Amino acid sequence: MTNNFLTSNQVVLRIVTIISVVEFTIMDAFIFINADISPFAEALLDIILLVIFATPLIYAWVIIPYIKSRDEAFADMEKLIHKDLLTELSNRYDIYSHLEKALSASVRHDFDGAVVLLDLGGLKDINDMFGHAAGDEVLIETANRLRSRLRIEDTPGRLDGDEFIIIINHVNSDQEKTRDYVMALAEKLIKAVSQPVQFEDKEINVSVTIGIKLFNGEMEPDSAMHDANVALSRAKEIGKDSAVIFDD
Repeated sequence: MTNNFLTSNQVVLRIVTIISVVEFTIMDAFIFINADISPFAEALLDIILLVIFATPLIYAWVIIPYIKSRDEAFADMEKLIHKDLLTELSNRYDIYSHLEKALSASVRHDFDGAVVLLDLGGLKDINDMFGHAAGDEVLIETANRLRSRLRIEDTPGRLDGDEFIIIINHVNSDQEKTRDYVMALAEKLIKAVSQPVQFEDKEINVSVTIGIKLFNGEMEPDSAMHDANVALSRAKEIGKDSAVIFDD
């Protein structure tokens, strides 16, 4: 998070410092030059020189840092709204927004997509045995592995704790081809996520189960999530490193 945001006291102090230094320099120059001019002309010249020299300094030392820190603060706020801070994947709020758009686009363009839920197995034991830093490293590495194996139009996210989600977009208008594609992807994800994670001098192993809901046509986000959760529960019954597609 940004922690260098200029306070109002800092802004005032910087402006006062600039004006004081510039004014002192101008007055010192007047004494050195010893110009024979009227007090009015000297005051007018003083104001003009103060504006000329102080303005760029205020812009460089006050305005630019203030704008930069403000923009960074807004970026951090935006990130809090849409991103999971640990993994930098979409959070639950952002995922639901992407899912709504994907479902609407599926209806408009007549293509299949999918909701893919992934649940990591053994994360609690990892936290207990190696500490939360190790668990965080597993989550971060899992996010990186998911991200690297998806297309740009797909959206990975983290829901809660050890549960991840992927919104698969624009697959195919043929449901069987979509099913084959998503299952092949699920196998790749299982293989990638189940690889050991290096943490300090240790190799940490984690398993994953996957529940999938295919969509094409009118469907509410909550219904799609519910069906994917049902599929995930069935995958857990089968065992670790398994994937199940929801079937009515």
